[in-house]
Amino acid sequence: MDNIPDKKTSFLVVDDIEMIRKLITKNLNAMGYRNVSQAANGLKALHELESDPTITVVITDWNMPVMSGLELLRAIRNHEKFKSLPVLMVTAEIARHQVQEAAEAGVSEFLVKPFTMGNLQAKLDKILAASKRGEESEIKLQQPNEARQVAGTNQNATALSATMPTVPEQPVFSNSTHTGHQPVHGGEPAALIITDDLQARMTKQADILVVDDVADNIDVLVGLLQDEYKVRAAKSGESALKMLAGGSKLPDLILLDVMMPEMDGFEVCRRLKTNPRTAGIPVIFLTAVDDATNVVQGFELGAVDYVTKPANPTVLKVRVRNHLTRSKAFSELKKQNQVLAENLQLREEVDRMTAHDLKNPIGGIINFTGMLLSDEMMTNDQKELLQSIDDSAHSLLNMVTLSLDLFKMEQGTFEMQPSRIDLIEIIRKVLAEKNAEIEDKQLSVTNTLPRTISENDGTPEFQVQGDGLLCYSMFGNLIKNAVEASPVGGKLDISFNHDDNGLGKVTITNSGAVPKDIRGTFFDKYVTAGKKGGTGLGTYSAKLLASVQQGTIDMQADDEKNETTLTITLPLVV
Repeated sequence: MDNIPDKKTSFLVVDDIEMIRKLITKNLNAMGYRNVSQAANGLKALHELESDPTITVVITDWNMPVMSGLELLRAIRNHEKFKSLPVLMVTAEIARHQVQEAAEAGVSEFLVKPFTMGNLQAKLDKILAASKRGEESEIKLQQPNEARQVAGTNQNATALSATMPTVPEQPVFSNSTHTGHQPVHGGEPAALIITDDLQARMTKQADILVVDDVADNIDVLVGLLQDEYKVRAAKSGESALKMLAGGSKLPDLILLDVMMPEMDGFEVCRRLKTNPRTAGIPVIFLTAVDDATNVVQGFELGAVDYVTKPANPTVLKVRVRNHLTRSKAFSELKKQNQVLAENLQLREEVDRMTAHDLKNPIGGIINFTGMLLSDEMMTNDQKELLQSIDDSAHSLLNMVTLSLDLFKMEQGTFEMQPSRIDLIEIIRKVLAEKNAEIEDKQLSVTNTLPRTISENDGTPEFQVQGDGLLCYSMFGNLIKNAVEASPVGGKLDISFNHDDNGLGKVTITNSGAVPKDIRGTFFDKYVTAGKKGGTGLGTYSAKLLASVQQGTIDMQADDEKNETTLTITLPLVV
């Protein structure tokens, strides 16, 4: 039978999170597989494959530092010795483009986190059966709404982050024959493609106001345009302004004569553009004077075009239609952007409510695991699993709490409750968690500890007024960025100092200077450069976290030394 484990089958589990590696290993052991080795990233996995020729299946995470799961998969398929190894990709999120990338690289199967032992066993049975038959597993690309069926599991997760949509300054016009509204991708509003059909719909029944002091001119213009548009007329600038101020429907475009008695067209245009209610109405000047000075003055006042009298009927109609189309296009984009903003606000509200509601069940998990850990009937193996669950629950609780706190910080409603924090202990913990990445990059790490010694045990301490969770998240982001930015064989120096203003100062110096083009915006939201999968939120959130704790962060890049130095200050304990 296919589900009877072959004792010779040897697995390599690759994930940068130790708890996940342990979980998969435990599941494999429960299925009867005993030959399981582990690696913390793709590069270490390749070394493990070289040193252990008995490995028959690779189970790898997708997102990992140093070398991702996809890069590992490609390396395996390009290696003469390993190219036929079955590779099961485990990932927390799966999109059609990811399925396509991995399928093209030669993945055997997908498994989406969170998964059950049954899901894992079903995937392994499939790829092991195919391997025995000498076949390659095939991932077939399906429709987007079937993508989760490819993964073989239902994933019910809520994203706790959002990106602001990028709003273009103006629409893009094209003679494309596609439909008028293009779909929105990646959080950005689509360009509005102006087709002949859309142009006709946009200008149909548009309302045009003609302003001229000569009745014959009005008759000519009305005669030219009335078949396509609703046309109103005013015989002076003053009467036109009164008409527009009277609460009647505003016109979609104004044809405005320049030379009029009492109030000329320039003055009328100036008043229109200074009134918020009428400032957005396109104005085309009509004049018998073809004078460059007048043309420039009209454009400076906000006119969109200039037509000389007597107007060529064809030219006038084309210009009127084009400006009406552009005006309507901007209105359409404004509506789209308003809908996007409302959707974004709704998503943020849902994220906050979800994050808030998650705290109760997470708290329950922590309480239950604590009770079970204190039960003397539990074996050491069971306690190890429970401790992993407890650690994961605490990490999740911290993430949820921080997501809620960051929103309050942005809104200026976060209430700080400072306590005594030992930064040395926090930074030691962060460095321990990043140790695998530090070793992979062969970084030289130097800690310059402060002179202050704890009275209790004689160890150095560096106590500040702050919040332990916020400090942990802040230094976690900053040290993570420093490690990722450092080249192989580089350095990471961390020093602690006191200044004369009651502040504690921590400096983090890493090899590799911040690119010049982002130095001025280094702490801005969504700013990132050359970092695969980077969101640009790490330094932004660190700046917020420092500020709310009455601290500061500064960055200095040294091109000569090829170094970046971050200086973080926080109030010392008085």
